[in-house]
Amino acid sequence: MVTKLTNLQKKYKLKKNKPKKNKPKKKYCKLCGDLFTKWLGNVNYCKTCNHFSSPSKGGKKNPFSKDGFNRDGFNREGYDEHGFKEDGFNKDGFSKDGIHKDTKSKFNKDGFNKDGYDRKSFDKFGKHKKTHTAYNTVGFDLHGLSKDGFNKDGIHKDTKSKFNKDGFNKDGIHKDTKSKFNKDGFDVEGYGVNGLDLNGFNHAGYNRKNKNRDGSNRNISDTLHDDTTF
Repeated sequence: MVTKLTNLQKKYKLKKNKPKKNKPKKKYCKLCGDLFTKWLGNVNYCKTCNHFSSPSKGGKKNPFSKDGFNRDGFNREGYDEHGFKEDGFNKDGFSKDGIHKDTKSKFNKDGFNKDGYDRKSFDKFGKHKKTHTAYNTVGFDLHGLSKDGFNKDGIHKDTKSKFNKDGFNKDGIHKDTKSKFNKDGFDVEGYGVNGLDLNGFNHAGYNRKNKNRDGSNRNISDTLHDDTTF
């Protein structure tokens, strides 16, 4: 019985005094705080930031505050609270002064400034900065054309003359009658002196029977906004 106890004691003592293996110290990315992985040997690689970097030396696992910024004032993507990187440019490549890093001007290679407008104040969707429509304050779109297809010189885009295919100029005057109505008595929009088009409908889309083009009855609200009387 004494021998067994002695052997157990020896076994326990050996196990207790067994030298511990030194575990490699975990290393974390300085930018995002995530754990590094090894890449081609001993190179540290951060999957989150997608870049190679040196490990933080004794730093915290997560160097970002509850607001998401590190002690230098940058978030995980490398931007400060105003959206600028350490080099002074935002994600669109503009500085705080609105200068683009590639073109060295107030417009990027596509011709838009930091607010997304071109030199004519139109955005990439063709809407004007002030009017919020496809036309600027004087009635021209980003191509310099009015809703009727005339440019500022009064030349029509299709006919390349001062009159459209129906013979009306930019002011709605017919070239033959020298008035707002053609020989058949209709204006540039196709309405006659009585306010009806060729099919008998007014600007609101109703005929003399108070029916619209789909055959529905006229609404009272439409009547309030229509100056055509039958």
